[in-house]
Amino acid sequence: MVKLVKKFGGTSLQTKERMDLAVDEVISSLDSGDHVTVVVSAMGREGDPYATDSLIGLLEGVSQDVSPLTQDLLISCGEVMSASLFAHYLDSSGYPAIPMTGFQAGILTTDDFGDARIIDIDPVRIERLISKGKPVVLAGFQGRTVRNEVTTLGRGGSDTTAVAVAGKLGADLIEIYSDVPGVAVVDPAFVSDPPFFSSIARSSLLTLAQYGTKVIHPRAVEQTERYDLKLSVKCAWDRNNETIVGRESSSSRTPLGIAVHDSYRGIIGSPDDLNETLLTDEIGVRFPSADGRELVLTANEFEPNDEVDIQVHDDLSLVTAVSTQLNDTEDLRKTIVDEISQETYLYRRNLENGVQFLLDNENPREFVRSLYDLFY
Repeated sequence: MVKLVKKFGGTSLQTKERMDLAVDEVISSLDSGDHVTVVVSAMGREGDPYATDSLIGLLEGVSQDVSPLTQDLLISCGEVMSASLFAHYLDSSGYPAIPMTGFQAGILTTDDFGDARIIDIDPVRIERLISKGKPVVLAGFQGRTVRNEVTTLGRGGSDTTAVAVAGKLGADLIEIYSDVPGVAVVDPAFVSDPPFFSSIARSSLLTLAQYGTKVIHPRAVEQTERYDLKLSVKCAWDRNNETIVGRESSSSRTPLGIAVHDSYRGIIGSPDDLNETLLTDEIGVRFPSADGRELVLTANEFEPNDEVDIQVHDDLSLVTAVSTQLNDTEDLRKTIVDEISQETYLYRRNLENGVQFLLDNENPREFVRSLYDLFY
């Protein structure tokens, strides 16, 4: 008997066929005697009726000026619907299940509506139910404030819910189910048919997630480090592959991970002018520019301030190469720096576990391919 948390993303619940596969995954673990907590996202993806963006569209169809408190209450309903339906599937298969909202599960958050942070979780109710063989199906992406207001956790919030709950429960394993069979060494949008990691260290995955890899949210990876959790990224309809995330390095066959984020905005100015002009920088990337100036990346809309000397440069791409063998960063970085021509990028900076490039190119496919070909 082990204690499992299984998280299913929206694409894993998009159709009846996929919902059946997800339910089968849970039943298989219950039949083995495991204690199971399920965390679900809203069904489908953008454009589907219960997806988060569709619910936001209902509000914005009335007015673009939406109260954050009102919006969070509505968009939390997508996950509540998923939890209720998933529990009903289990009930109908002879496995009594208990659906819960984040509120009912005791998930306490800050009051930053739309991007709340988890403060604490009271796992007592969940523990009592799963110890009796009753799986809990928890609506991800949500919690409550000390004033009992419903909050949501921002992009990737259901991943964060799953990992935080697993930490509080002392789970043996978290399984994150999506529409891909693990973490690819690079987004297939840039390189066709790349290999997937069979395993990857949490520190390597965190860097990749921070700079563009979308399979799992950085906050969730941070939580696995905090609780020292083992995590598996897999797909319910591809049971032959998965990526195990833990302490160990990747296989020597997959020494490099590449994260790509395009269409950044670059803001160039002196450190003083930038600090006066910018709000908190969500990207956290600064490159040295000419004459003591710096270039800061942001994905936010930005209106130049006439009182300071700054320049705005649109359509920049950030490519991050991460060593996934923990003791081989220096050799990997040297290979990349020696082989990649300086004429192909604007700036370069070293990271603790890799190297990062800024490109004056909103479509960096050719650059990514040349980086990929050095190792694969």
